Amino acid sequence: MAEAEQKKKSGGGGLMKTLAIVVFVAAISLGGAWYYFNHLAAPASTQESEAEAPKPKANPVYWQFEPSFVVNLPDGAYMRYVKLDIAVMMHDAELPAVLDKHLPVLRSAVLMLVSSAQYDALLTLDGKEALRVAIIEALNARLLALGAIADAGEGIQDLYFTNFVMQ
Repeated sequence: MAEAEQKKKSGGGGLMKTLAIVVFVAAISLGGAWYYFNHLAAPASTQESEAEAPKPKANPVYWQFEPSFVVNLPDGAYMRYVKLDIAVMMHDAELPAVLDKHLPVLRSAVLMLVSSAQYDALLTLDGKEALRVAIIEALNARLLALGAIADAGEGIQDLYFTNFVMQ
């Protein structure tokens, strides 16, 4: 009987040791995995996401055309006119100086576009939007032709009518 009790003690102790070793190895493995994913793998994924993410554009810069544009619009028997104040938005902080330098060329482009617009079309929101887009394209085309910008995407990004009066 003493031998049976001794076998139980030695067998039970071996099972407990094995179980303790398994728990210890599992705890070490989980701790190592946690450390790897939180400290070693995270910076690599952060660097990849920063490389893939587009760089934010610089703060927008606004520039106002001065003085206002006043243009005659032919409308059958009546002579109509439109008065516009225009502001443009760009992301290049150096572009306003270029716009100042080439102001006569740019004002001429705007005047030609507006003077060719139809009065009835400018009464609608779609007509005003079409004129806005046409002015942006014309200004960027002039800046591109002057060599002031290398690409139309670098020029004027948006245009705002800050005053729009038709009579």
